[in-house]
Amino acid sequence: MRLPLTSRPRAAAAGPAQFLALGRPVAAQRPAQPALSQLRAYRPGAARRADLLQAAAAAPSASSTPPSPSPSTSSSDADYLALINVTVRRTSDGVAVPLLSTFRAGPADRALLFILTHAADLAPFELVPRVLKALPALTAAGVQVSFIVLGSPANATAFAARLGVPPALLFADETGATHAALGFSRGFDPAAPKLNPYVRLGAMLAGIGSPGTIGRVIKGYVGDRQGEPIFGPGSPFDILGSGYTRPMERATQRLMSMAAVLSGWGELAPADAELLTRLGGCLALKGRGTVLKHVDAGILDYVDLKAACGAVGAVKALPE
Repeated sequence: MRLPLTSRPRAAAAGPAQFLALGRPVAAQRPAQPALSQLRAYRPGAARRADLLQAAAAAPSASSTPPSPSPSTSSSDADYLALINVTVRRTSDGVAVPLLSTFRAGPADRALLFILTHAADLAPFELVPRVLKALPALTAAGVQVSFIVLGSPANATAFAARLGVPPALLFADETGATHAALGFSRGFDPAAPKLNPYVRLGAMLAGIGSPGTIGRVIKGYVGDRQGEPIFGPGSPFDILGSGYTRPMERATQRLMSMAAVLSGWGELAPADAELLTRLGGCLALKGRGTVLKHVDAGILDYVDLKAACGAVGAVKALPE
């Protein structure tokens, strides 16, 4: 179901339990209240795009102090206002900064905030390379891009190194404050703190509290006629055709992602295991108003990038 400010969740498949983030589907998101009191795809930073990504990372940064809310606000400002007291840490030096200082929010400004799961999850390994591929065009179109990942600055640094994310665009959230402020899911059965997060994760992989999980797994193997090719021309998948996600293509990508996660779990995974089960989402903003809000519904569900770019008037930024 598509709501005025919400994108339809994009289906995806799941991998092994210990490396995925979980979540309970959000049937209805009530706007957060103002917090006034308080692999070819893996190296998008490869040589042919390194200069463009560096230029995007060097885009003018916002002040370290978030702007104060204006006296007159509308319901579309609710997400912006909910983030007023949220702080995140810069990947470059670990310094805590207000989240709202990481982008400009003037009336003519546009921004895409990709609020990721933890750095050892497979979903960011699928979504972030696609965003980075479109980043130079988004920057040229005046759209600001920020990534917030669950974990410490050290986790974020390891994540940036593996995917080629410009550190200036990546911020670490050690407590999940961003996700909580926006009402994102804490995972299956968060009311049972004594239940091990890995147990909750296993339940989600079985489809409990995460509708569509099995379907996402199957789609990774059988392909998706509505999806995009993952590997470029010249790959073995070309024998299965072109112009769509070929059978086994997504599953192969996830296997490669898992190899990267397995080899760097100690560097990527957050110290707080509770963060392993949190889900993320995406905000598309024009000024302070939300024009699209995607809330992850379950394992490996993330925003449709075409919808996110379209919401800020930059759908042409997506590579063909």
